[in-house]
Amino acid sequence: MSAMRLFTDEDVYGAVASALRSAGIDAVATPEVGRLGESDESQLEWAAVEERAFVTFNVAHFAALHADWMRQNRHHGGIVLSSQRPLGISCDG
Repeated sequence: MSAMRLFTDEDVYGAVASALRSAGIDAVATPEVGRLGESDESQLEWAAVEERAFVTFNVAHFAALHADWMRQNRHHGGIVLSSQRPLGISCDG
């Protein structure tokens, strides 16, 4: 099995990719790869080519985008959807 590779959306806190790397996870943030301002479709296409799962707080739009891709028989490296939470708040609290 391949190691997890992540690409964080520009709405995800910049510190997230850095913290993931500190934990040994291959993660890059949108600004780090020069993709600020690109469309959501373009971001997902880039992540797919790079074999990275896309991490975003934009639940509604990316759930719909995923459904569109599946109808078109297109594949991507996965989409991690999360509601936005302040940094430092644990999942159990």
